[in-house]
Amino acid sequence: MVKESKFFRKQADKAERMARAVSDAEIAERFLNMARAYRGQADVLKAKKKVRQKAMMLTASVRQSDKAHLWPQGESTNDPVLGRGVTAMAKSSKLVATKRGRVLLVRRRRDRLWMFPGGRRRGRETEKDCLRREIREELPKLKLGRLKLWKEVKSKNPRSGRKMNDAIFIANKASGHLAIGDKKEIDKATWRKPRGIRLTPTSRYIRDKLFPKRG
Repeated sequence: MVKESKFFRKQADKAERMARAVSDAEIAERFLNMARAYRGQADVLKAKKKVRQKAMMLTASVRQSDKAHLWPQGESTNDPVLGRGVTAMAKSSKLVATKRGRVLLVRRRRDRLWMFPGGRRRGRETEKDCLRREIREELPKLKLGRLKLWKEVKSKNPRSGRKMNDAIFIANKASGHLAIGDKKEIDKATWRKPRGIRLTPTSRYIRDKLFPKRG
């Protein structure tokens, strides 16, 4: 594009010299018109180059923003677009809260399986923000203390074969009435021992790791 622009400008200069060299006014005007056309084409190419440069700068800026905001923590990736060392957050967050030897569980309405509270992350929210939002939606009267990340699980569940992508948090304190907020999603919540109950595959994995069977 740069070479083409230079070519048209040289042609414009040449046409202007020809216009000055001839004595016939009509022919001189034709050369001047040619010069204007060449310069116009050169200006168009120059403008296209500027637009292209701005687009490239904007694309680079968006990618840098995505790296900073969408993948601030978690699993390291080698994505060819995002680059090496970029980290991806877990897709879901789960809460493990205990009280007097019992754990907090909610029952999923559609299949009546029990699970640790939590849900999928939205947009640019962090894993911890995701969990607090999910708790507000599912159990609006539950009060949580400090949340500590226990583990980020990004692997295949050995029992079900399903892929897991969860950030699991442990609450040092949980209190309040277990009133159901999102009744379309869950229909029951309780404090109970995590065995002798039908759990979702991910919740079984969490239970087996945190509350293993005693021989």
